[in-house]
Amino acid sequence: MSEKGLKEFHSDEEFPENYEILEKIKSPLNVLWYNVNSIFPDNYPAKMPQDFARDMILFYSKKGDTVFDGFNGSGTVPRIANKLGRIGIGTDVNPKAIKLSQDHDPSNADRYWQSDLKKVNLDKKVDLILTSPPFGISIAGDKNNYSDEVDDLSNSKSIEEFLEKIRPCFQSYFNNLKPNGILIFDARDRTKDSKYYDLSVIFRNMCLEIGFKVHAKFFYFLMPYRLYTYKNHDNKQIMPNVSTMDVYCLYKGDDQKLENFNAV
Repeated sequence: MSEKGLKEFHSDEEFPENYEILEKIKSPLNVLWYNVNSIFPDNYPAKMPQDFARDMILFYSKKGDTVFDGFNGSGTVPRIANKLGRIGIGTDVNPKAIKLSQDHDPSNADRYWQSDLKKVNLDKKVDLILTSPPFGISIAGDKNNYSDEVDDLSNSKSIEEFLEKIRPCFQSYFNNLKPNGILIFDARDRTKDSKYYDLSVIFRNMCLEIGFKVHAKFFYFLMPYRLYTYKNHDNKQIMPNVSTMDVYCLYKGDDQKLENFNAV
């Protein structure tokens, strides 16, 4: 292919600079593609892509449903749920995250509160849990120093401690979900101290042991194809960029048929 042809093939047009929450699904149902240049309202780390949150909320809930995130961060999931006519609520162990969430969604500030997910016991069980469990900071140790909370999973001292602490978080999700309610989480594999951890599978297995059942699995791309590889600075060899996330969609079964949601 000519240089001119390559430039045409690697067009920027399908990855616009602007982001807007729309009440429609823009992604195909088999492979989810999202804009790597989404504009976020703050610099809080490890945020869920806004359009992924939108699509999952539209796929698996309806207006008036309660959508919960116990790893709330700066509030992406509840904020978008509220904009889409759901009741979005969120908790986080980090008070800085809750303050940001309330500032971004002031008319719903009372729907965000500080709590350790392991201790959450909601008055009313929820319809959908959409969450991004901590895994991307460094697994053990918060190198960005965004949380001083001892109970923050990102401040675990080892992968063993991290995994021990996160299991009761999934148990809390199970306890706070309605029968036939949906749990959706995204995750990817990680390497720590030369050891490989397939966290999405580890998290899924924890959920199965607790009592969840698998409904579906997606994966989504965070990068345009032109960024799938890069040249290593030291050895000049081509290396892969991490450009996808695994998404597990599970449910809390009670032998009833799952509801068929319409994207509204």
